[in-house]
Amino acid sequence: MGKTGNGKSSTGNSLLHSRSAFLSTQSAESITKQCEAKMYNHTDVSGQQKILTVVDTPGFFDTDATVTNEMVQNKIASQIFDMTSPGVHAFLIIVRVDRFTPEEKNTVDFIKKIFGDGAAKYCIVVFTCEDQLEEGQTIDDFINSSDQLKELVQCCGNHKFAINNKLNGQPLKIKIDQLLRMIDQMVQSNRGKYYTNDMYQKIERQRKREQARQEEEDCKKKKAYEESLISTGREIGRQEAEERERERQKEQKSREKEPQKTEKPEKEQYSTRKKICGCACHKYPGVIHVVPCCSGTKFPFSLLGP
Repeated sequence: MGKTGNGKSSTGNSLLHSRSAFLSTQSAESITKQCEAKMYNHTDVSGQQKILTVVDTPGFFDTDATVTNEMVQNKIASQIFDMTSPGVHAFLIIVRVDRFTPEEKNTVDFIKKIFGDGAAKYCIVVFTCEDQLEEGQTIDDFINSSDQLKELVQCCGNHKFAINNKLNGQPLKIKIDQLLRMIDQMVQSNRGKYYTNDMYQKIERQRKREQARQEEEDCKKKKAYEESLISTGREIGRQEAEERERERQKEQKSREKEPQKTEKPEKEQYSTRKKICGCACHKYPGVIHVVPCCSGTKFPFSLLGP
């Protein structure tokens, strides 16, 4: 397992003493889309004949943006146990001899997420492109050049191995025998146990419970947030209503302070006019005051004549 392009399929072919068991070629696009298993008869350190089953998996951080790491995780978890029954003896984490990136470190996190923290004791970090090491540089020198890389190897119980998959013949056979011996020794240190589907199902149940708990917590937070928004909206509405009422009362008080402009009754107007002009028109019935007294006339005018 590992990041797309790190040489998973090439390493699988080397383990199977083949160049074509798994499709492997230089390409800008990821090649492996599904888990695929191949088998090979080999002799272990005790001289026993065994069948070696190698499973090539899709890579994390696929070049196809539509293929997410979660989709890769689900494929691996749902397919490998049918191919490796009764279980997995070793997870080989494939890393290139190159600049170590956070994506490589995240690969172990993904494996832990799928199989649980206990899966780390079944892991070996396999470095491909060994020929890319500087002259005189060892794989330990390369590992020690990065704190994150050291942490990755330590997380896997310091199980590490370097290989050049371009080797052929006897040099490649020597390398593969060394890797298989390391795997056998790791199996023995794990008391012959392997990572089983039951172990995975237990981790999966725990993961689903944690996921359900997290979803419930997120739901509560969302509900509390929505209630907070509603409460805030109500408070803002109340404050705006109070402000409108204060403005209305202020406007009403302002109108009450303004002087009242009312028209005087008609009789009062007439009386005022008589008093001002001083004429005798009020002595004659039917007289209509039609000219100002300042005209000099001493007689009121009427529609009936003087």
